[in-house]
Amino acid sequence: TVVVAAGATAWTYNLPALAQGSYTYYATSTDAADNTSVSSVALPVVIDTTNPTATAAFVSDTGTVQSPATAITSVGNFTITAGDLGGSGLSANAVNVAISGPVALPATDYASAAAAQAAIDAFMDAREVAHNDGTYTITVIAKDVAGNSSTPATASLVLDTTNPTTPTIGLVADTGTPGDFLTKNAAINITAGGTDANGVSLQYSVNGGGWVDGAG
Repeated sequence: TVVVAAGATAWTYNLPALAQGSYTYYATSTDAADNTSVSSVALPVVIDTTNPTATAAFVSDTGTVQSPATAITSVGNFTITAGDLGGSGLSANAVNVAISGPVALPATDYASAAAAQAAIDAFMDAREVAHNDGTYTITVIAKDVAGNSSTPATASLVLDTTNPTTPTIGLVADTGTPGDFLTKNAAINITAGGTDANGVSLQYSVNGGGWVDGAG
């Protein structure tokens, strides 16, 4: 019960905090003579204090598996999810996505996880086609109707779509006439051409047989 000063026409009363759930509010007013008004129209309210969830991960580690957090890959794409746990549902601008890297996708709100995923796919596919190699990091935040936001979810990958240069191969020692490739020394040199930001591995094959990893 709240006592209002005589003559007052408007007032505000802050209700005590309530646990998460669905509630219906009603109000009546009673004067000094104990006359009571008709009950107000019902006010249904959903209290939602639970943050939604968001996840982000790279799609494929096409190279040597590095760690759960980072991939060196020629397939530069991410997958995301967003979900509501509190019952109010995701908002109209449910998913905020930003991607940093050599080319950036500014933080943008999307109406759903599906819409955000489509934008991510298009953006990262374009990076592959243009060979915009480098490190990309995605940040995803989900938002619900009640105004709660998820903890930011992040994932990173190193996009490498550029082929290494062709290696050169030659004899360690051409012990016969130079250039005739007749030798008593079976050792060969394999030299990687140029450099690669993420390193390269070398393989060799003898007489069309299987490929063997080279050891330096």
